[in-house]
Amino acid sequence: MANTYLTKTFGSSSNRKTFTLSWWVKKSDISSGLVQIRSGIPPGGSGNFFTIDGNPTIRLNGADASVDKFQLITSQVFRDVSAWYHFVVAFDTTQATASNRIKFYVNGEQITSFSLANYPAQNYDTHWGNSSETHTIGANAEGNFGLNGYMSHIHYCDGTQYQASDFGEFDANGVWKIIVEPSVTYGTNGFFILKNGNSVTDQSGNGNNFTVASGTLTNTEDSPSNVFNVLNAVSNPPNGYTLSNGNTRATQTGSSFQRFYIANTIAPTSGKWYWESKLITSGGSDRTSIGICSYDENI
Repeated sequence: MANTYLTKTFGSSSNRKTFTLSWWVKKSDISSGLVQIRSGIPPGGSGNFFTIDGNPTIRLNGADASVDKFQLITSQVFRDVSAWYHFVVAFDTTQATASNRIKFYVNGEQITSFSLANYPAQNYDTHWGNSSETHTIGANAEGNFGLNGYMSHIHYCDGTQYQASDFGEFDANGVWKIIVEPSVTYGTNGFFILKNGNSVTDQSGNGNNFTVASGTLTNTEDSPSNVFNVLNAVSNPPNGYTLSNGNTRATQTGSSFQRFYIANTIAPTSGKWYWESKLITSGGSDRTSIGICSYDENI
């Protein structure tokens, strides 16, 4: 959640030129909150960060002593709050061709269109894997700008530039699916955390466990391999509900008998479906209903 983030400082530096980061994200809000994976201190110093801005474009940035060394900002935006995104950032600054030094993938597709594309110099040492800097997942180094949503299956492969196809694959319907046990190597400082749950214990065998620096890490059961139906922030009407807990809770305040509807993130057209709901509190004169209505009733 937005106030929860993880930290790790490595005991020794690793390959800072060649590595891969792969992680899955499900946002709960379009405009607020950032997806942060960071090494080093915030802008104005030295470090690298990978984030979805509130725009919501994706930005990859690296700086040394306040001087940008690389910066990529996507042309496309990422507004889906109903499904998991899979991000892969694959570095190899030893490459002669500048655009091969950073390869960025979203749901199996390499992103090649950027509104800004400044690649690092050849053989540039990034800050990722630097033993003198704190690495942060879920917020910046000061615990700000946290993610409103979920993160899962976070891999750091030290020393290898992998492709998205090493971590996922398209099914028969063309939908990008997770490979739960990818055949990758992790090097010295590599790790694999948040494997379909809330464990910060490293699953790579390297023992590179993370620490929950703030907040409470919650296992929601919603994962890339088992997508859950939640309340849809996009359909929430003005002055309607306030969503929280990863869009599993809706709170409405104000006068009684207000007619507000909120849709969910999965709209079945066939088959057998069920859901579970719980009314936590209700005002004395409020009339709260849980059920099915047509889309026309929701507008």
